Amino acid sequence: MNLGNKTLDNLISKDFNTARSAASYITDNSDVEAFLALVMKSEFLFDFIKEKILKNLIGSVNEKNYKNLFNFLKIYSDDFKGFILTPLIQFKTPEVEDKMQKFLLEGSLEEKTYATEFFTILGDKTKYEIIKLNLNADFEPLKIASINYLSNLGFRFEFEENLKILEDNSKDNFEKLTSVEFLAYFGDKSAFEPIYNYFINEDNSYTVANFLLDLKSFSTLIEENKEDEILNILSSVILNFPDSVSFQEINYYLNEGLFEFLLESENNLAALILFYLKNKTGLILDDENYSIDLTKENKKEANIINSKLNNAIQIFDKMETLTLGLDSVNYFENVLSLEIIKEENLEIVEPIYNLLEKTTNNEIIMDILYCLQSQNKLDEALINKILLKTENEILKAQIKSFLN
Repeated sequence: MNLGNKTLDNLISKDFNTARSAASYITDNSDVEAFLALVMKSEFLFDFIKEKILKNLIGSVNEKNYKNLFNFLKIYSDDFKGFILTPLIQFKTPEVEDKMQKFLLEGSLEEKTYATEFFTILGDKTKYEIIKLNLNADFEPLKIASINYLSNLGFRFEFEENLKILEDNSKDNFEKLTSVEFLAYFGDKSAFEPIYNYFINEDNSYTVANFLLDLKSFSTLIEENKEDEILNILSSVILNFPDSVSFQEINYYLNEGLFEFLLESENNLAALILFYLKNKTGLILDDENYSIDLTKENKKEANIINSKLNNAIQIFDKMETLTLGLDSVNYFENVLSLEIIKEENLEIVEPIYNLLEKTTNNEIIMDILYCLQSQNKLDEALINKILLKTENEILKAQIKSFLN
C-alpha cells in the first residue's frame, strides 16, 4: 500500500525495524505533517495495521521526547489518540498537567478534546465546571469526550436532567433528540427504555434507532427477549437500506443472530422484514449503482443471504402478511407493507383504503397515494377527501400534485 508519504510508507512496512524507525522519526522530529497524513488515511487502513502503527508510535515516546507530543494535539484522531494520551499519562508531571489544563481552558477544539480525555483517565473531578461547558460543543469528539468525563467520573446531574426532558411534553423534538444523543453517549443502559419510548411514540428515525443500538446491541436485546424492541428498531434501520445503510451493516446485524430470530418469531412484522430484505438484497445485487460498492466477498455474502431469504419467505403467505400489516396499528408494519406493495407493484386495494380512513400519519398518507396511483385508483373525489385529513399546507400541495 502506498500512502503518498515516505515516512508513512515506512511506518506500515512489514519490516519491524523500518516501521519502528519511522515511528521514532515522527516523534523525535515532531513530524506533524506525517501524523496529519496518517489521520487522513486512517479510514483506508485495516484495523490490524492501525494497531501495529499505534503500538510503534507509543513505543517511540520516551522521557527525552515526550514533550514533543504537545505539537500533535491540534490534530485529533480517535484511532491514534493513544499515541498522545498513553505516554502523557505515563510521563505525567506537574508541568504536563499544567499544560493540559491550559489546553482545556484556551486550546483549540482538538486540544480541548485531548485535555478532557487526559483528565478523564486521571479521574480528576476538579475539572467538572470547565468540562461541562463543552457538553454541547459543535466539535463532536469534544462533546463525546465531555459527556464521557461525566459518565466515567460519576457526575449524574446532567444525566437525570436529560431523562426529564424526554418525559416533558413541553419540550420540542430538537431538545428531545439532543437529550437522546447525550444519554446514548453517557452510556448508562438504564436510559434505553425512556429513549425507546420516545422512539416508538415520537421519533422513529434511523438516528434514534442507532442511539438505541449504542446502548444495547441486537444480540443483547435477543438475550433479553425484547421482541417488540428488536423488530421496531430493525424496521427503522432497514427502511434506510440500501441508500443510507450499507449491506455490510445489515450483514453484521444478521450475523449477530437476527436472521434466526426473525425466522423463529411469530410476529407479522418479522415476516414483513424478511420480505422487505429480500427485495433490497436483490436490488443491491442487480443494480449497478449499489453493487459497485460491494467487494467480491460482499457479493458472495449478499448472494448467500438472498438465497436464505428466498427460502425463508416461502413459508409465509405474502398477501395475507401484507393485509395484516396494513390493518395493524404498528407504524412500521404499515410502512413496510406499503413499501413492498410499491416495490412489487401489487394490487391490494381494500386494505389500503381502510388504512387511509384511519391514519393521520403524513408519511403513510403519501405512501398510500403512491400505491393507489400505481394501481390507477386515484380520482379527484378521493384526493379532495384526503385533503381534509391535514392542515399542513406543504402536505396539501404534495397531495394536490397527484391530480396532475
